[in-house]
Amino acid sequence: MIKRSISIVNNKGGTGKTTTTINVAAALAKNKRKVLVIDLDMQRNATEWLGNFGDENSIYEVIVNNADMNQHICSSRIENIDIVPASRNMISIEIDLAKKKKQVQTILRDKINSLNNSYDYVLIDCPPTLGFMTINALAGSKEVLIPVEASILALKGVAQILETIDAVQGGLNPELKLAGVVVTRVNKQTRHAKDAIQILKKRFDSKLFKTAIRENIRLKESPGFQMPINEYDRRCNGTKDYQSLAREVMKQEGK
Repeated sequence: MIKRSISIVNNKGGTGKTTTTINVAAALAKNKRKVLVIDLDMQRNATEWLGNFGDENSIYEVIVNNADMNQHICSSRIENIDIVPASRNMISIEIDLAKKKKQVQTILRDKINSLNNSYDYVLIDCPPTLGFMTINALAGSKEVLIPVEASILALKGVAQILETIDAVQGGLNPELKLAGVVVTRVNKQTRHAKDAIQILKKRFDSKLFKTAIRENIRLKESPGFQMPINEYDRRCNGTKDYQSLAREVMKQEGK
């Protein structure tokens, strides 16, 4: 049984999707939640962050070649976190799906529904596009979490994400809901960041997480050591921020 499934989505790169996926997963895992990460991004950053996995066990095989997802779940280096990794074949996955004649938008939903293992959370790291992979994630999950960089320019793409969510709610997944929006890469010393946060507060109100993820050099360093921030530096702002965000996410449980 899957208790919560959340897609981490933004069609703009550099907003902290993978950083948020991994570090929320790690914070949840520290709180004894069992987490499955699904890496849909052809850059494979979440996969490389959590361990070294071969291409034979990958989400590509599950989605394109109809493999059993249960057979492609790998244990990560972190207790309570499993992963369905991305492979190098991901670079062609959109083209490969376009060649299929059957319905391709709901493949991931069917695979998630077939999982044998019980997870408290399935977190889906989406690519920075609104193509087949992201649509599959939205169709296959119950919730969406949107990381948004604290920048006025970055806010402009949010409307397109919301339109896509509305479209999926109207057809493929009526149960889909917004878990929340989290502001990332925040420099609270700048007026620009403060203005962006105020705009988001007006737009999303209670759906804006109270936690803001501050700019932090340790967050940038930690992927290179294949460590979530709470293992790399337990005292830094990045750890404090993602622990706070995870607490907010957990408070939503059962709602």
